[in-house]
Amino acid sequence: MKKLRRLLPLFLIIVFILSIASGCTGKKAAEDQIIKNKEVMAKETLALSLPHDLKTLDPIKFSTPWEIEIGSALYEGLVKYDSETQTLLPAMAEKWTVSDDGKQYRFFIRDGAYFHSGNKVTAADFKLSWERAIRLGDSEVQQIFTNIAGAKEFLQGKSAEVSGIQALDDKTLEVTLTGPDEGFLLKLTAPAASVLQQEAVNLTGPDYGKPGTSDQPAKIVGSGPYGLVEWTVGQSVVLEAFPQYYQKVAVKRVEFQIEPESDIALAEMQRGNLDVLQAEEKLPELLLSKDPALKKLQQTEQRAEIVYLGFNVEKPPFNNSSLRQAISYALNRDKLAGELGNFVAAQGLLPRMLLSNSQSLQAYKFDPEAAKRLYGYTLDEAGKQAKPVVLYYVNEGKNKQLAEAIQAQLNKQIGIELRIQPLASYQELDYGLKAGTIGFYLAKWMAKSPDPGTFLGSMFMSESPANVSRYSNLAVDEQLLFAQTQKLQSRERREAFLQAERIIMLEAPIITVLVAANYAIFSDLLASQELDPYKVIRLEKVNIKNPAFAQD
Repeated sequence: MKKLRRLLPLFLIIVFILSIASGCTGKKAAEDQIIKNKEVMAKETLALSLPHDLKTLDPIKFSTPWEIEIGSALYEGLVKYDSETQTLLPAMAEKWTVSDDGKQYRFFIRDGAYFHSGNKVTAADFKLSWERAIRLGDSEVQQIFTNIAGAKEFLQGKSAEVSGIQALDDKTLEVTLTGPDEGFLLKLTAPAASVLQQEAVNLTGPDYGKPGTSDQPAKIVGSGPYGLVEWTVGQSVVLEAFPQYYQKVAVKRVEFQIEPESDIALAEMQRGNLDVLQAEEKLPELLLSKDPALKKLQQTEQRAEIVYLGFNVEKPPFNNSSLRQAISYALNRDKLAGELGNFVAAQGLLPRMLLSNSQSLQAYKFDPEAAKRLYGYTLDEAGKQAKPVVLYYVNEGKNKQLAEAIQAQLNKQIGIELRIQPLASYQELDYGLKAGTIGFYLAKWMAKSPDPGTFLGSMFMSESPANVSRYSNLAVDEQLLFAQTQKLQSRERREAFLQAERIIMLEAPIITVLVAANYAIFSDLLASQELDPYKVIRLEKVNIKNPAFAQD
């Protein structure tokens, strides 16, 4: 009993000390939790602006960088491309093998590949998705799959399936090519090569990818890092991280605010309501001058989209290469870019990022004297005064403004009497080109694959069905076919593309005028962001700092 009385004070002291320690630990834990909560709140939502609404979220129909930006988060293909390291990475396929002759590929679908519906992605889903892309896609989408055995026969309606695409089982897709193509895997990183859930496609039919209505929301089912939560036409697009995606993402929710007015978007950013402001045109200096901090954060990126003048080289007077070259020399591209505001002057046929930023071997230049001399040759050969020519353009965006500016420059520099003729749609333009009734036209092209061979092959290969210029040059064909046999990052492959580009620029079946640009302001709270080959944001790569530690 005495021993117990002696131990009791010691016991009470220990309890008292533990209670203090417990209180301190509890307080520390609470403080840690508050910091953690603030961190989560700061990091989980990314807010961006879009300069205009989306037309579609069907990956075979993307025509704007914003559709690619959102679509690349919603959908995924077998492989993806890391633009920083310029390497191919596994995506829905965890691995693949290539036969010794380079003609047969086997892709092994990863176990963690799921659609946003929860269904597993299978090899059969890829077969059906690719056959849909070949059947319904435009000529450049079709070019992605042209080298697959049986693709041409399927497109021509001679077979019910593409024989070179076979699902050996749920996890194994076998693809057979007509010949080796070192750019094939790079082509498969295009949004159009993504996998779609067939139930969703069948449910909506030709309306797949459209926004839907309040009564019947859009049925968009992909397999990418984010799923579509809401698409309110003219207002917003909301995405949420897909919990079954095979990799973790830092940002759990992405909110796009559709705001065509740059001054309103800038005000929203100043209030802290936007993390990224995206615009089609450079923000006015007057607006940015009021906020020097934001001005420093503005970035400009040329994107993989060009505006060009095209010709039917079999239709007089455009069958005369001197006339086509005269038109090219007569164009002051820098002035045109300045007048339009959201473009830069083209240096070569292609956007340079598609050719590892290599300089063109035959740069475009403004040379009025050369233009007059070449145009003089045209008149001498014709033996009479040149007749007025017609430039066709699709009446949307800034096309009319650009057509009028080109009209003025050609008249001033070489005296061409040019009439401009609007068309209602690109479908009408395409019809006229295929029918051979249009000889001179203004158009745009946006890369749907980071492989330059996709554009060059579809537009200029002699036997390509998309070669609406009717241009044929054996040397170009040989360079493009040679490039297919060379390793992706090899000097030989790049040089083959550059040589083909040089020949095409000299003969001018098309003349690139401008390259489109993206303008953006990134909040200094963004710890990291990465642009894909199309110069749009890879949403799954974004990290946001906690505002409490923004100065660190």
